[in-house]
This record gives sequence, C-alpha cells and structure tokens, in this order.
Amino acid sequence: RECSRGLFEIMIRAQGGTVGWEGFGTPFEETDERITHQLVDRDSQRHQFLAREYVQPQWVADCLNSSLLLPVLPYRPGVAPPAHISPFVDDEEEGYVPDQRKFILELQQQAKGHAGAFDEQEGAENGAEDKEEEDKSEEGDEEDEEEDDEEEEKFAAELEAEKGAKEEA
Repeated sequence: RECSRGLFEIMIRAQGGTVGWEGFGTPFEETDERITHQLVDRDSQRHQFLAREYVQPQWVADCLNSSLLLPVLPYRPGVAPPAHISPFVDDEEEGYVPDQRKFILELQQQAKGHAGAFDEQEGAENGAEDKEEEDKSEEGDEEDEEEDDEEEEKFAAELEAEKGAKEEA
C-alpha cells in the first residue's frame, strides 16, 4: 500500500521484531495469535482482531527514534498521529522543546532502571564488547580465508597433476 514494506521490515527486524505481510511468502497467517501489532496505512480495517494493536507506520519510526515502545492510542488508524520528533534536532539549540519531545523524555525517564531498559552506560559497555567480538570474528574470517586459499591451491595442483597424467597416457 502506501508505506514501504521493505523499510519497515528493516526497522522492525533491527529491533528484534518479526514481520509478516499480506500475501505470498508471509511467515504468519492473518489469524495468527502471535501477532501483537499490525501496521495499517488506511483509516479502516475490514476485520480487526481484539488481541492485536492496530497502528500507523509512524508509530514504528517514533518507537525506534525514542528507544521505547510508545503508547499506541495516539497512532491508531484514522487519528492524526503526534508530531514526528526528529532524532537529529537539538531542541535546546533551537530554543524550543515540542510537547511530544517532553512526553517522550518523561517516558524515557520512567523507563530507566526497568527490566529491558537501555541506559547510555550499558550501551557504551555493550558497544565495547561488541567491538571486541567483531574484531575476534574478523580475525577468524581472515584465518578461514587463508585456509580456503590453501585448499584452492591444493585442489588446483591436484587438477594439474591429473591433467598432466592424462596427457602422458
């Protein structure tokens, strides 16, 4: 429909979510009870499941930008969603803090210390650990490439030897 499935699929999967869609190849049937949220880019939905939240695509972007699962009520279909808050704007430098930013900052403050909450120090520590693991992985990749090169050279030598033996016969 109007929103890019690929873009939202990347955003949702990057946060650990699973994505389904209408049509061929989807990992979910429409009636699957594991579906918790459904993106809707039209004001009306022909059938709604009571155990599922229906939200506009902006909800995904705003959740990602705020690092929170935001309340869904302001993003329900047919309702004008809250003003989009850019993560790239310095409100203090601009001299104005929008009400939506204040609301998000309040939610972020409330979320600190809760299970699953992400704080900056934890992020810095995890970033260092991730970098160490990435470096180790790259070293392993280099070793694997060297082994592959050796195997290819060995295989090429064996082929040449076989080829030479056939020519002599």
